[in-house]
Amino acid sequence: MTKAQVVAAWGEPDEKKTIASGELWRWAQQGWKRHVPVYGTWAKVEEHVVRFGADGKVIGAGAEDYGNAFQEGWRRTHGAN
Repeated sequence: MTKAQVVAAWGEPDEKKTIASGELWRWAQQGWKRHVPVYGTWAKVEEHVVRFGADGKVIGAGAEDYGNAFQEGWRRTHGAN
């Protein structure tokens, strides 16, 4: 897929970052979950990630799981495990 096809399917990403192999895009539209009483504390927080090569085509995709709101800060700093 090209960048235009990804945007058409998922919308604009929340973050675009240049990496050695090309570009990394992240979608993290789950921030609202952290602000819902009770539910927000236990809500699963994850980001969807797409990696593009130098030619602008997808070379990889996945999701990064940050656990719940209690775990998120630690996992963002130290990794998921």
